[in-house]
Amino acid sequence: MVTTVRLAKPIVVGALLSATIGLSMVSIPAQASVWPSSHERVAEALVSGNVSERRRAAAQLPRLPLKLATGLARRALRDGDLEVRLLGARAAAALGIDKAGDEVVSWLSDRDVRLRVAACELIAAAPTAQSVQALARVLGDGKARVRQAAAAAMGGSGMSDAVSPLLGHLDDGAASVRLAVVRALGRIGDRRAVVPLVSKLQDQESDVRREAARSLGQLGDGRAIATLMLALQDQTVAVRVAALDALGRLGADAATAAIAALLSADGTGARGQAGAGGPV
Repeated sequence: MVTTVRLAKPIVVGALLSATIGLSMVSIPAQASVWPSSHERVAEALVSGNVSERRRAAAQLPRLPLKLATGLARRALRDGDLEVRLLGARAAAALGIDKAGDEVVSWLSDRDVRLRVAACELIAAAPTAQSVQALARVLGDGKARVRQAAAAAMGGSGMSDAVSPLLGHLDDGAASVRLAVVRALGRIGDRRAVVPLVSKLQDQESDVRREAARSLGQLGDGRAIATLMLALQDQTVAVRVAALDALGRLGADAATAAIAALLSADGTGARGQAGAGGPV
C-alpha cells in the first residue's frame, strides 16, 4: 500500500517563505547580538593567561572608542609583560587618554630603554605637572634617544617649569639632544631662554644653529637681533634663511638694511630659497 503525502497549499508555502525571508532582512543592533562586542573581547583577552592573546588585545586598543578604551589601556600599562605595556602606552598616546602620563612615571627609571622612551612619548601626549617634573631627571639619562624624547615631551607640555632644566642641557654632547632642547625652548616661549639660545647660533651643528634661529624668532625678543644679523652670514643656507625669517618676525628696523644687502648680494642663496619656498 502506497501512502500519499499531501503538500501544503502553494499559498501557505509562499507565506511561510515570505515570513522567513522577512525575518532575515531585519537589522539587529550590534548591542543586541549574543556575540560579545569588540571591547568585550579585548577586555576578556587582556586578562588571559596567554601572553600572546594579551598582546593581540593590546594592539587592538587604538581602534576602540576613547570611552571604552581608557580603562583597558590603563590595565595594559600595568601588565606583567613588557610588550603588552608598550602596546598599552602606544594606545594611550594615540587616544590622548587624560593623565595617562602619570601612570608611567616609574618607567622613566626602568632598565629597559624602550620603556623609558615610551614613557616620555606618553607624557608628551598627556602631560601633567607631575610627569613633566619627572622628565627633568631623565635629561641626564645615559641614552641620547631617551634624553631627546624627554626634551621633546617637555617642550610639548608648554610648561614654564620645564625651562630651567632644559637650559641646563643646551650643551648636551649629542647634537640630536641639543636640537630637541633648542626646539623645546622655542615651543615653550619663555624669554628666559633668549640669551642662552643666542649662544646656540654658534653651535658646531648647522641643524642646531638653524633651530636656534627659529626659536629666537618665536620668542620675539629684540636682544637676539644683533646675533641673528651675524647669522645672515652663516655658511649654511638653511641657517641664513632661518635667521632672515626670525628677523622678519622681530620686525627690527635696524635689520632692514642688512637683509636688503644680503638679498641683493646672495641671489642664489638665502633669497633663492626664501623666494622659492624652499626648506628652512
